[in-house]
Amino acid sequence: MLRKKNLLVRQGFVMYLVGLLFLSLSLGESTEAKSFIPGLSIKSIKKSAHSQKIDLREYAFNEGTDYEKSFQEAQELILLSELVIWQDDFKDPSRSGFVSVTKMKDFDGNPVNLEQSLQIFGIDFDGDLQEEILLVPRIISGNYYRATILKKFFDYYQPIAVSEITGDFYYVVDIRDLNQDQRPDLILGCSSGASSYQDIREIFWFSGDHLQTEVFNQWVRLRDFNQDGIFELLVDSVGGTSGSHSQWAYWTDIYVWNGQRYEKDNARYPEYYKEELIPGYLSEILSYSESSTENLMIIMDRVILIQQAENIIRSGQPERDSGLSYPVKARLRNQQRQEL
Repeated sequence: MLRKKNLLVRQGFVMYLVGLLFLSLSLGESTEAKSFIPGLSIKSIKKSAHSQKIDLREYAFNEGTDYEKSFQEAQELILLSELVIWQDDFKDPSRSGFVSVTKMKDFDGNPVNLEQSLQIFGIDFDGDLQEEILLVPRIISGNYYRATILKKFFDYYQPIAVSEITGDFYYVVDIRDLNQDQRPDLILGCSSGASSYQDIREIFWFSGDHLQTEVFNQWVRLRDFNQDGIFELLVDSVGGTSGSHSQWAYWTDIYVWNGQRYEKDNARYPEYYKEELIPGYLSEILSYSESSTENLMIIMDRVILIQQAENIIRSGQPERDSGLSYPVKARLRNQQRQEL
């Protein structure tokens, strides 16, 4: 009897929480209102003469397809014995260093099939009309080689960069000109874990005479909010871990190009949080409306992130009206999710 009573209390509280959240957001669309949820302040969203429309389109990754060389093509253009790749020795780090790709071995010490274990890309990072060589190891189990970039000096290739990120599986995410300097840039990925939930990204670009890198500890997505040809990066990371892995809440930071590198600047585009991220959280909350203690924690994760997003909206440019309320957008997102 007591267990049933506790369940009813939890169910009532979950529905009360969800109801107050939507009421607060609805009131916030038209008037100054204090949230009924502690810590969540919803201000009025008014039309502004400074309104800025941003492009929310997401750009698909190309996986570097146009730059990849088939193994046969690479053999015809390059003497593979001249190429080296970085190898980690985890038992004795002092023995880590470059080895010839022709001497690559698997974790058991057996020679590998290079055609299956190595991807080769030709990329002119520095714009000198001569391609640098990117070597991406594809040994999935026990990968202890790192992605390596080599540049040709006279008659031989010399390594100029080694990936900082490490993991079980490397892959090229994208190769394109991200910053409008007329030179291609690289987004490299590396994952760990059976479900690849520890994916990390590293971006490579040329500046002056040097290849620069920047590491992001989770997923990266491409946007061009102001359509100036310079891409913004959406960097997703774990924002709440209630429930199973598939139920975790994810937070998104915005990185913008500052002329030299990417830096976090969430307040530059508060519209993203208002038009996309918050409605996404509300859609997820709708899908967890069935009452349970676990669902309550999952919902609370997203309520906290909504508060975080609202803080960015308030600290950024003047808040703007999109014509659709948060609850309406949430219902549309939830409907789309059910159709999928």
